[in-house]
Amino acid sequence: MHVNVHCRRKSQLPNPPHPPVELSQSFDQIMDYMGLDMAPWRAGFKTRREVFEWARTCRFFDPSKFRSQGEGIRKVKAERKMYAEFVEWVMERAASATPGEEVVQESKEMRQNRESKLRDEALVHFKQKETFDALAREHFLGRRVKEVFRGSRVRDWTGLGGHWKGVKVVMDAVRKRVGGEEGVLRILEAEGEDGVNRSSWMLKKSCPSPLIMLDQKRARRLDER
Repeated sequence: MHVNVHCRRKSQLPNPPHPPVELSQSFDQIMDYMGLDMAPWRAGFKTRREVFEWARTCRFFDPSKFRSQGEGIRKVKAERKMYAEFVEWVMERAASATPGEEVVQESKEMRQNRESKLRDEALVHFKQKETFDALAREHFLGRRVKEVFRGSRVRDWTGLGGHWKGVKVVMDAVRKRVGGEEGVLRILEAEGEDGVNRSSWMLKKSCPSPLIMLDQKRARRLDER
């Protein structure tokens, strides 16, 4: 009997809530990183037990991650029958483990530290660390722009109160002058929140649009600042 084993030929690193980061499309590189010997796979397996024993040699294999029931466990799909059998096999081995081979349950902090180290190791191994760090920084700065350069903040900086159309005019004018969201990012990086504040205030003062005209009393009060 020959048992077919299908493996994905793409490796991706989860990066929630953002899209995953692709590490490699080389099947051999991925298997080598996982510590799996490709010779048995290429020769083929005669039994499912051979497949299970081979999968267990993966250097990331952790029997504590395999359960067939309990909180958070969903019913295995019919087409994943072989996986369900593998889970049962792993659990049987864990139940009959000899002293010193018992499955060690790790704390949440231990798991997070381990996963963080594995993530960094994978990024370095597949030469994607710089790409990942650049994306992380881009996402961080993007969040900062939304936190700093939002309607309620610009309203407070410019003193426009509930004049939301005027607030939008100012925000659009700032984006146009500095080069869009990327320009706002550059100001935020170079000058901080005060730089974005100044840009909004200066454009508000020079903007001729009637949408942001205030009553004379408020205008005088702003000019005195």
